[in-house]
Amino acid sequence: MKICLYDLLYLAKIDINIKSLNHIGDIKIDADNVNSGDFFVAIDCCKYDLTDGAIGFTNNEDSVFGLGGTIELEKTINTALQNGARYVFLDNKILFDNIKDRRCILIDDCMDFLIEIAKHIINQTKVKTIAVTGSMGKTTTVFAVYNLLSVKYNVIRIHRIRNSILGMSFEIINNLSEDTDFLIVEMQLDEKKQIDSFCRIAKPDFSVITSINYSHYSRFQSIDTILYEKTAVYRNLKVDGKCLINGDDIRLSKWAAEQKDKRIIKLGFSDINDLYFSSIEKCGKLNCYTVSISGLLNHKKVKTNINNKGTLIASLYAIYFAKLFNIDFSILREYINKTNNPVGRFNGFRGVNDSFVIVDSYNANSNSVINGLEYVNGLKNYKTKIILLGSLLELGDKTESEHIKVGKYINDFCDFNYLITLGEGATYIAKQINNKISQVKSFFEYEDIIGYINKNITIDSSTVIYIKGSGGMRMEILAPHFLSTRLF
Repeated sequence: MKICLYDLLYLAKIDINIKSLNHIGDIKIDADNVNSGDFFVAIDCCKYDLTDGAIGFTNNEDSVFGLGGTIELEKTINTALQNGARYVFLDNKILFDNIKDRRCILIDDCMDFLIEIAKHIINQTKVKTIAVTGSMGKTTTVFAVYNLLSVKYNVIRIHRIRNSILGMSFEIINNLSEDTDFLIVEMQLDEKKQIDSFCRIAKPDFSVITSINYSHYSRFQSIDTILYEKTAVYRNLKVDGKCLINGDDIRLSKWAAEQKDKRIIKLGFSDINDLYFSSIEKCGKLNCYTVSISGLLNHKKVKTNINNKGTLIASLYAIYFAKLFNIDFSILREYINKTNNPVGRFNGFRGVNDSFVIVDSYNANSNSVINGLEYVNGLKNYKTKIILLGSLLELGDKTESEHIKVGKYINDFCDFNYLITLGEGATYIAKQINNKISQVKSFFEYEDIIGYINKNITIDSSTVIYIKGSGGMRMEILAPHFLSTRLF
């Protein structure tokens, strides 16, 4: 969204003598993409990349713009000027004095400046913000709500790939317009107060909390701290807003009861919720769900292409917004039938020799692993079931107990032929198995897993392979050895 120079100077809290205060241009933070007339904000990565996630960069994204220390920053600023930047905003006085270009404007802090611009742009529109957080299912929920609302409204989403303070601000600055109806923001939690920082930029009209579990426990060492930090999307809610929660999550349900706030709406699989699945049936070779939705909707039955509970509950949040914003149920039914999972989250493929492969490697915690195992265990048309599980990471002193939880579930409830684990943490899973699983193996190298399977297991049309683990385990590296064509 273009912005006026007068507004930029006002937001930077500076008063300088410039004749063309009415100049309007785009904001850029990548010098190579600057066009004539743009405004360039010189972010110095050395100033932020070691700072906590509440005000800086996350470990896998926006520092890729090539902005380094003082020498690199000077080179970057000169590139922006050569490309025709109308003005360059920087917060390094030494560079400001060295460059000596009338188009350079010295401000207090470039990151704070971008945040103020983002807040200003939001205030200039009538956009409604939906904040999504939780320990699992955030991105799937963002995509589900986005896809459904987009059939009728102009919607922008910001998910994990741009989910830092810089990334969020820049997405708002560049993509929000006067006719944007909804802004959906996935709010991850890497540091304390991070979600509060997100909410100060985009104060939620609606918030969604998908779950609370031990994901990233090593960073906080307390499940109560994780709950408190995640529920910042509720504390920052606008007065007339709504907070949607997974009412089947024990911690969230208890928290909601303590709030005694009618703005909290519970969704889930049980009838204690305000919107819930009153019946669930599985059908077809891939065990897709047919559901009846009750509560805030009057018993609507829908046949879906969804075959895992995570995507099913994400669709329920989307259904709530569809009802609230008057999307016809016939459209809603069509949407649910076309629902697909985001990349890396329970994606089904046709494998070699007509086998069935599920790649669910984006991330993992004990609950999401158990959900996936439950699905695979229920596939009655596949005689050979191969489970490839990577370690669950960032669990701190909960590492052993959370892996044991998964192992006990497999031992007590599942009927698999092969359980193969990767990584030290996952060995705790393997150690729990004493039932009829024919082969349980633990490895520490991808090549060893492939070698073992090639030598010992016959894969054919009666084989299903499930690949799951924390993102850092990169379990998707194993997938190409088994894949033929994507199914869903």
